[in-house]
Amino acid sequence: NFYINYLIRMISNDIQYQYVDNALNINYHYVQDGQILNLKRKSMNGHSVFYVEKLGDLVQQIFQIFGIIFIFAFMTPLFIVIIITIQIIIVYLNNLKRNLTFKFNNDIVDSNRKLDYIYNIMTDYRYGKDIRVNKGEKLIVDKAIKNCNDYYSITNNYYKKSYFIEYIYEIVKIFMQLFMYSFFTYQFYLQNINISKYTVLISSTFLFNTCIDYLSNNYLKILDGLKYETLLNEYNDEIKKKS
Repeated sequence: NFYINYLIRMISNDIQYQYVDNALNINYHYVQDGQILNLKRKSMNGHSVFYVEKLGDLVQQIFQIFGIIFIFAFMTPLFIVIIITIQIIIVYLNNLKRNLTFKFNNDIVDSNRKLDYIYNIMTDYRYGKDIRVNKGEKLIVDKAIKNCNDYYSITNNYYKKSYFIEYIYEIVKIFMQLFMYSFFTYQFYLQNINISKYTVLISSTFLFNTCIDYLSNNYLKILDGLKYETLLNEYNDEIKKKS
């Protein structure tokens, strides 16, 4: 982990230098162009070093899942089908939330950039005299209110959808836990399994759920990384065109 973190830090520093170099080489007319600046912010997660480390975790979790499925193999085929079906629903909900978050992170970029400008103007004393002389208070306040409203509109829309998906996700997970506990308990009651197998199966249930969560999250993070890399390539193309 130390060497991976060190490598990420070194590459991250190199990436920052690249952004500075782009700012120096691009035509002056585009230095503060809103489209370029938004694209720059969106592209900052598009470097493969930020998601390639997830590949190793992905392979490890796949092996763990196959091992746990082997433990469940002596159960009825219907049990395996139900568990896989529920897990597919969980992965689908995870994917919905990740796509929603990806879209939100890109939609909010413009509002964040404008609010950063307004905050700097309102808190930097160097602009105080010019604002008072030119009576710019109302203009700044109006822009701040407008951009705050835009920000809250995007944020509220995201959290409403996100919380709804999260509720469904938790309900499905609870249902799966209840199903597995009930099934194993019933098998123990019928004496199809002994107490030691019952204990192993319960522990395997927790591990299985955890592995599926990690597997789906890492897989979706890699997909997000590829999307961000597309934005990075788009940003680099724009820089080349306008340098």
